[in-house]
Amino acid sequence: MAAAIPPPTSQANGNIYSLFFDHEDHKVTIAHSEQLDIADTLTIEAMVYLTKESTGYIIAKKQSFALAVKKGQLMISMNNTKPGWVWKNTKVQLELNKWKHVAVTYNHGANGTESCVYVDGALVRRFTDMVGPLDHSAGNDLLLGVHLAEDHISGFIANVRVWKKVLSSERLTQLAFAKTASSSRSSSASFSPDSDILDSRDPDLVGWWPLDRGYGSEATDRSRFELHGTIAHYTNWVLCLSKFHDIVPSSLTADFRNMLNNPMGSDLKLRIAAPPNDPSGEPGDGLDGSRGDDNPSDDMGNFLYAHKIILATRCRVFNAMLNAEMKERHSSDIYLRDISFPALQKLIEFIYTDFVEMDGEHVVELFTAADKYDLPRLKYLCETFMIANLNTDNACTIMDTAERFHADMLGKECFRFLIENFWEINVTEAYTNLPPHLIREINAEASKVHRMSGSTNPPPAKRRKIAEIE
Repeated sequence: MAAAIPPPTSQANGNIYSLFFDHEDHKVTIAHSEQLDIADTLTIEAMVYLTKESTGYIIAKKQSFALAVKKGQLMISMNNTKPGWVWKNTKVQLELNKWKHVAVTYNHGANGTESCVYVDGALVRRFTDMVGPLDHSAGNDLLLGVHLAEDHISGFIANVRVWKKVLSSERLTQLAFAKTASSSRSSSASFSPDSDILDSRDPDLVGWWPLDRGYGSEATDRSRFELHGTIAHYTNWVLCLSKFHDIVPSSLTADFRNMLNNPMGSDLKLRIAAPPNDPSGEPGDGLDGSRGDDNPSDDMGNFLYAHKIILATRCRVFNAMLNAEMKERHSSDIYLRDISFPALQKLIEFIYTDFVEMDGEHVVELFTAADKYDLPRLKYLCETFMIANLNTDNACTIMDTAERFHADMLGKECFRFLIENFWEINVTEAYTNLPPHLIREINAEASKVHRMSGSTNPPPAKRRKIAEIE
C-alpha cells in the first residue's frame, strides 16, 4: 500500500506509527472543551488512508461540525442558522490505499458565510448556501474515527488538527506535503509566524493529535491547550516506514505463529492426560488435580512444545498454575484433561496469535476450553462462529452449551432460532435431551409466537411429541 503523502511528523528513528480504524467500537474521544467551541472561523484537517470505500466520521463534534466519508466520498455538516445540521456531499471520492490530506474551512463574517473543502491543499468544493455561526450548545465531545449510522471507517487517521482561523489553500498545501514539523522546539521559545511548516505553540492552533505514539490509550494533543484524548481499542497501532514509504503490516501474529509447537526456546510440553492406572506410567494429573479421563485416548502420545512465559502472560489460569506452588511450576510437562488434542492445538494457537481457524467439529469443545482457561475473547469468537453457523442439526447442542456456560448472547440467538424453526427441531432426539425447564420455556414461547403468526396446526406426530414433553 503506497503512502503518497506521509503524516507530517518527525521521529528520531525515522519511523511513524498510525492508528488503524476498522470496527464500530474504534474511536478517539477528546472531552468537550470551550476551546473547541469555535463559532465563526474554523479549519479542521486530517491525514486519511482509506483501505476500502467505507462510511464513518473522520472528525466530528456532533451537532456542531463534522467531516466524514460515505462509501469513500467526502461529506461535511455544519450546524448553523441555515441549513442547520444537514449533510452536504462533496461528490469527491478519496483514492484508496493512499494518504490524502483532507480539510474543511468555515468562514462566517460580514460578507456572508461559506465552507470550503480541500484535498491535498486543492479546493474541491465550496458551499455558500449557509447562514450564521456554528452552534455549540450541545456541548458534545470531539470524536475521531467514530462510526456513522451502522457503518464505520476502514483505514488510518493521523495528524488531526483544529484551528480557530481559516487556513488558505497555500497553507493547507504546505501542511499536506510537509516532510518535517517543528513540534520538538523548546517550549520556552516564543512562537514565530515564520516557523518552519508548523509550530505547536501557534495561538490559532486549538488542537493537534498526530496519533503516532505507537502505544497506549492516550491521544496526545501537541497544541498548547493539551486537550489529550482517549483511544478505544488502542492495540490497533500500525508501523509506517519513514517518509513516502509503504505502510508495513504488523508481522507479530505471523512471528508468534512460527513459535507454535517450536522446540526452539521451549521449556514446556503440553500433553493430554493419561487415564487412571495407565500402563504408560505417566502421572496423568490434570489441571484440576484429577487423574485424567476414564478411557484411553489416541491423543495421549501427542504433545505440543510451548513456552511458559507466553502461556503465563496470555492466560490467567496458566499464570496461576505456573507461578503458584503447584508441581507444574517445576515440571517440563503439563498434562491436560477434558480436551482433545485437535482442540488443544487450537487453544494454544489462540494463546500465541490471538486468532484461531474455527471449524464446526471442534468449536463447542473449544468454547468449553475457553471457559475453563478463562479466555473471554476466545469464548466470544466461538460464540460468534456458532451463531453464524446455527442450523436445525446443531441448534439444540449449542443451546445446551449456552445454558451450561451462561452464554447470554449465544443463548438468545439459539432461543430465537429454535422458536423460528420449532416444527423442524422439536421432534428431534436432541430436543428431547434438553433440560426440562428449557423445553417448557421454548414450548411456551413457540406456542405463543406461532399462534400469533397463525401457524398453530403442526402435523399430528408433532402435536403428540409436544404433548408428551409438556
